[in-house]
Parts: sequence; structure tokens; C-alpha cells
Amino acid sequence: MKKKGFHFYWEEGNKKSPEISIDLPDFSKDEISVSIENGFINVAAEKKVSRKEKGKGFYREEAFQCSFRRSMLLPDNVNPDDLEIKVEDGSVKIRKKKKALQR
Repeated sequence: MKKKGFHFYWEEGNKKSPEISIDLPDFSKDEISVSIENGFINVAAEKKVSRKEKGKGFYREEAFQCSFRRSMLLPDNVNPDDLEIKVEDGSVKIRKKKKALQR
């Protein structure tokens, strides 16, 4: 079962790559931004919608805006260059890149 919402968990030595998953329903890929600054991961999403409707004897106009912002401190043992960031419609996944096997 997929968990909804925000969760943050790193585990070293796990077969699966540790990841941060953030579900942002109703936000498109273009409305989501991710940045890494000063040891923090910053995730933001913003949506502005306006609708106009005309009919016989009426005119209706609606507008709304919603936004999401979250900043998380990276663990000391995580190098920002070793992160893989995948932004899709409605979600962000941040995981550590798998290290290539050295021979």
C-alpha cells in the first residue's frame, strides 16, 4: 500500500535505494520546483487558477491560489551531488544514486 503525503527516511546498506517521497496531488510537473542549498533540500509547488463563465443573465469569475513549501536538512553523510531527483506530475522522489561496482 502506497503511503500518501510526506515521509522522510534514509537507511544505509539497504538493498533498495533510500528515498524521500513527496506526494503533491493536483500539481503538474511544471508547477513543482526542487533546489538544494546550504545542506537543505527545498521543495515548492504553486498553482494559480482562474475561471470565467458567461451565461444568459449571469457572469461568474473565480480565482484561487495554493502553494506548498518544505525544507529539509540533509543528513551529514549525504552529499548533494549523490542525489537523483525525479519530478513528475503530482510527486517528487529524491534518492541517493546507486554507486557503480568497482572492479
